[in-house]
Amino acid sequence: MYYKDNSSEAENIAPMLFHRRFIILLAIIAGIIIYQHYALLLQQSQKLYVISAAFPTSYSVGNPQDPPLSYVILGDSTVAGSGVSNLVDTLPYKIAAQLASQHHYVKVTNLARSGAKMYDVMNSQLPQLSSLSPNLITLNCGANDATHFTGLSDYRSQLSTILNNLQATGAPQIIVATAPDLTFAPALPPLYRSFVGWRAAQQNDILTNMANHAPFKIVDIYTDGKLETPGSYAADYFHPNAVGYQRWADLYTNLL
Repeated sequence: MYYKDNSSEAENIAPMLFHRRFIILLAIIAGIIIYQHYALLLQQSQKLYVISAAFPTSYSVGNPQDPPLSYVILGDSTVAGSGVSNLVDTLPYKIAAQLASQHHYVKVTNLARSGAKMYDVMNSQLPQLSSLSPNLITLNCGANDATHFTGLSDYRSQLSTILNNLQATGAPQIIVATAPDLTFAPALPPLYRSFVGWRAAQQNDILTNMANHAPFKIVDIYTDGKLETPGSYAADYFHPNAVGYQRWADLYTNLL
């Protein structure tokens, strides 16, 4: 009778099973660490939202003796102030301060809301313009459309409605910002980050084609305001901090 010796096979299988289990265990541990990492960043982001929500939405900057200038802001969290602890470090305040240095008494009305996409600007923020007579309007929106992959046809239609309504206000200055390049945002996973940056570039092509005429001016945050170092980001590693916002504010200098 023939007996097959399976001992050598068993000896080979045991290390393979151990190896597979070890890899699975490492994957689980890595998953837990990644989950905890992004959960912490989300908590930081929520804290930043709470801080920015407490900022006044109407305030004045400059010498009351100077000629008044009405400045209205539309957009998302980047102009609502997420990422900083003090109003003076927000992008709208920095822009208002530039105007005040040109001998204007700037009356700021900030209609921006964290999380806003073009759809939200169109439906929630635009209607509030009817009671205002702005001398300057700035629009900073598109990052959330990129992260949520808003359909390009919807983005184009919503942006068209927004631009037409902004022009109808008769404001002599309307500055529209491109969506930022989120390829460098440390909070986003690398592969997702690349896709988001690609989508933002597609949106910006649409924006630059639609707003390339008076009274619109375009500030190209995507190209000229890249935040390539962690030191430009807030604690959530997604929103700019005071350094990042100053970099963006400097881009407005020659347009005001």
